[in-house]
Amino acid sequence: MLSLPLFALCLAAVPLACASDASSMQSSKLNITSLHIGPDPSNPMAPYMMTERPSSDSPKALTEIRDRLQEAHILPDILPPSFMPEFSLSLRYAGLPVSMGQLLSLNNTVGEPTIEFDAPNGDVFAATIVDPDAPAPARHGYRSYRHFLAANLDAQPNSTSDVLTTYQAPHLSPNSGAHRYAVIVFRQAKRVDFNPDDVPRSRVRFDSVQWAKSHKMSPVAATYFTVQNFASTP
Repeated sequence: MLSLPLFALCLAAVPLACASDASSMQSSKLNITSLHIGPDPSNPMAPYMMTERPSSDSPKALTEIRDRLQEAHILPDILPPSFMPEFSLSLRYAGLPVSMGQLLSLNNTVGEPTIEFDAPNGDVFAATIVDPDAPAPARHGYRSYRHFLAANLDAQPNSTSDVLTTYQAPHLSPNSGAHRYAVIVFRQAKRVDFNPDDVPRSRVRFDSVQWAKSHKMSPVAATYFTVQNFASTP
C-alpha cells in the first residue's frame, strides 16, 4: 500500500476572529520537520510536526462519502453535482473525532478544530469551513457564511501557509434549527501570493467553489457536521 504523508491543519495555531464579518489575512509558519504536519504536544515551540500513514481510501469508501454529501445536499448547495472526493477528511474538536453529519452543540465548537487528510507530497492545498444555512436553513440568504479559509498548505520544509480568514465559531440564534457546516479542501495549481483584496471582506454569501476556481483551484475532499443552538427563546 502506498504510504502518503498526512496533512493535519491545526486551527489551534490560528487566533480567533472578532465578532465582525471582516476577514483577516495573516501568514503562519508551519515549523515543519521530517514528514508530518500536526500538533506536537511535546514541543510547544513547534505547533506543527509531520508523520506518515498509509492511505485507506478505497473507491467504494470515496463513493460512500460522495453519497453522504449528496444526501445532505452539500451537493449541490455548495459543491457541484459532479464532485467526487479524491481522499477522505478527518475532523476533531477538542481532540475528539467528529463523524460526518454529527450533530454538535455551540459549546462543542467554541475551540478551533483540527482537519486531517492524506495527500501526495508536493501538492498545495486550500481549506475552508462554510455554513450554507445562514442565517437559518429555511431562509439561507447569507449562503454561505465563511468561518475559516487558509491556502498554500503543503509539506515542504520551512513552508508558510496563508490564513486568509481566521476561524470564527458557529454563532446561531435559538430556534434556528441545525446548520450544516461543510469542510472543503481544494487543490491549488501552484502556490499563490494572495493580497487582501483576493478574499471578500464580508464573510457572508461566500461561494467557495467560485472563489477557488478564480484562483485555479479545484475541490478534492469534503466532509460536514451540523451544529444547533439548543437554547430556546420564550
